[in-house]
Amino acid sequence: MEIINSRVAALRALSAPQWYALVVGAFLLIRGTTTLIAGADFSLPGSGWRAVPQVLVALLLLAALPRPAVAWRAVLAVGCLYAAEAVIGNLDGGDILGVIPVDARDRVVHPTLAVLALLAVLARFRRRG
Repeated sequence: MEIINSRVAALRALSAPQWYALVVGAFLLIRGTTTLIAGADFSLPGSGWRAVPQVLVALLLLAALPRPAVAWRAVLAVGCLYAAEAVIGNLDGGDILGVIPVDARDRVVHPTLAVLALLAVLARFRRRG
C-alpha cells in the first residue's frame, strides 16, 4: 500500500506542464508508433512524415517530464510548434509544406495541443505566483 500511496503523491505533485508532457507525450508516442508499425507511407506528403515528428516530440516531452524547469520549456516549444503547424496546415490546405499531410483530425488536434500547452505554461506561472 505504501508504494501506491507514494505514486499517488508523486502524481499529485506534478505541475501542469508535467501533466501535459505526460499525457500528450504518451498520446503522440502511441499515435506515431502505431502509424509507423501499420506501414507508414514516406511519399510526399505521407503519413510517415507525420509519424516521425510525433514520436520525436513525444520523446522530448517524456524526457523533460521529471524536471519541472525543463518540462515547461519543452511544453512551450511543443505548443509553438503545433500552433505553427495549425496555421501552416490551414494556409497550405491539405499538407504542411508539401511534406506532412493534414486531415480533418489534424485541424482539431494541432490547435488543441497548442492551446493546451499555452494553458499549461500559464498555469505553471500562476501556481508559482
